Amino acid sequence: MSDLLLGELLCLGLLIIICGRIFFIKREKIVHITILAPVALVLSFLLITAWGLTLMEAAIFLLTALVFLSNIHAMSRFMAHLYIDHYNPAFYIFSLFLFICSIAVTAVALYFRPVPVPPARFNVSVTKQAVTGSFSAGVKIKDKLSDKTRGILWTFKPGSNIAPKKTAIIFSADKRADTARYLPYLTLLANAGYTVLAADFYMPDGHWLSGKLDSPILRRAAMIYLSEKETERFKSMDKNFTENTVREYDSLISLGTDILGSGTPLFIIGDAMESDALGLIRQKYPYQVTGTYMLGNIKEYKTSGYGCIEQTSPLLAYLINGINRDASLFIPRYMVLQTQKAVAAAGGSK
Repeated sequence: MSDLLLGELLCLGLLIIICGRIFFIKREKIVHITILAPVALVLSFLLITAWGLTLMEAAIFLLTALVFLSNIHAMSRFMAHLYIDHYNPAFYIFSLFLFICSIAVTAVALYFRPVPVPPARFNVSVTKQAVTGSFSAGVKIKDKLSDKTRGILWTFKPGSNIAPKKTAIIFSADKRADTARYLPYLTLLANAGYTVLAADFYMPDGHWLSGKLDSPILRRAAMIYLSEKETERFKSMDKNFTENTVREYDSLISLGTDILGSGTPLFIIGDAMESDALGLIRQKYPYQVTGTYMLGNIKEYKTSGYGCIEQTSPLLAYLINGINRDASLFIPRYMVLQTQKAVAAAGGSK
């Protein structure tokens, strides 16, 4: 069970307990339960800050906010040391409604739960390091508390009993996703012997959207909305997307050179949004970059631009593409197979 699902179930469990107290005939001391309402509200907000705004996190936050507001009177009674709860008809009906909604959202969360892909199961190590700096001044791994975090560098490495490939892979996620949405694919790449470097950048000179929409919490949700609901506006931003993507690849190649050594051949992979940038990067680094590959070229990969959401965001996969949750990892495995063929064709199989 993923940390995200555990957090969601914790919040929803608290809501069910709070709203479910209306079924208790003996109301003395039941009012104590209301102190869980602000706890649930804070936890739901922390879920959004940790995982970003998604449909599930938004639904849970809305429910916790409604439960908190509806229990303000009960909390004030508790603060006044009035320990016998009181339910008027309106409160009872509204609490019953929220109780049913909480159970329904819990059922959805469980049905569309992410597929666990623990790295240890595939003999892969995954490390995350904070990075700081800017695209213009250079991106570096954060080593001081005073340095402001500007992103996260992910490193996927094969385990000790897997023969390592000489070629390393540089990956940039489409901004309708993030690195975490590609975890099944990237983990299986490392299981195939490749060291993979990927990053989620939030640089001051690399804006994808305007204002707060470019924040780590909102960017992915905003990009999905634009892609699905304002397609013309989304397409008009291609030039900006390409420029930012090239700068992200530049930074990843620089970090990869520092970490892996200047003699390590690199193979560049991207998804839908990176199509134009890949050609520019290939021309810019003709000796260090052995080749490039677009995941969107895999016709069986139906969620191009959104990542492996059949495993990482099954609810989104169902709503956007009508695709069901897949615990077999069939598509990520096939994506790795096609990637290996592309690397071999570029002369980087060893």
